[in-house]
Amino acid sequence: KIIAFFHPFCNSGGGGERVLWVALRALHHKYPDYHYVVYTGDVEAAPEDIKAKVKKQFQMDLNFAISFVYLKRRYLIGSHLYPVFTLLGQSIGSIFLGFEAIFGCVPDVFIDSMGYAFTLPVFKYLGNCRVGAYVHYPTISTDMLDMVANTRTSYNNRQIISNSRVLTSGKLLYYKLFAYLYGVVGRMALIVMVNGSWTQRHIERIWDRKAVRVYPPCNTDELKRLPLQNKKHLQIVSIGQIRPEKNHSLQLTAFKEFVDRLSTE
Repeated sequence: KIIAFFHPFCNSGGGGERVLWVALRALHHKYPDYHYVVYTGDVEAAPEDIKAKVKKQFQMDLNFAISFVYLKRRYLIGSHLYPVFTLLGQSIGSIFLGFEAIFGCVPDVFIDSMGYAFTLPVFKYLGNCRVGAYVHYPTISTDMLDMVANTRTSYNNRQIISNSRVLTSGKLLYYKLFAYLYGVVGRMALIVMVNGSWTQRHIERIWDRKAVRVYPPCNTDELKRLPLQNKKHLQIVSIGQIRPEKNHSLQLTAFKEFVDRLSTE
């Protein structure tokens, strides 16, 4: 049996990658005789380098065999290629990247662990695989539809669009059509796992199916060793990747509101 994970940026060292490696370790513990494959676009990183980074970043020993299928056309899912119709462009790009992946290895079980749901039909129908998905963040959400409908300006809804009734209507139609296609491919998965309640609500609504909530694994052993007593100054540190969809400004605004309310009580 071959279990394969589609994770084109497996060497990034982020929270999504920790989920990938913990999942692989757990599967190997339960099914030690299976063969495990990761489809990755990190062509410059040798397998031993990837495992060494996992050891350094997450304190995890992957002391079992993992085969890496290197994808040379990862650029097809880069957002810079699609300045307009970005969601559709990246999704079509992921289909072609899925073709490259399946020509490299046809698994028995295929799991998309990075949010490229349009690869699911490639492996389901071309490879006759059982397919599943772990969703960290929906490609399109009902919040995005509401934002366009309510003409709110955001990183993915430029002011020129939000100020135009015609452009807003066109983008809303595009989003609805894309959400429909996203639901079609999502429903092909035999099992769907999500990382939290927010993602679960949106996936269940758009994919029209039940999703299992599996929280990301968080290693708190090192944090427990930090001394918390006799601190003269309290500090709050927010750790996260700096990307537009993370909306860090909203976090700052919400915390200011908290401080203002606290000072009035």
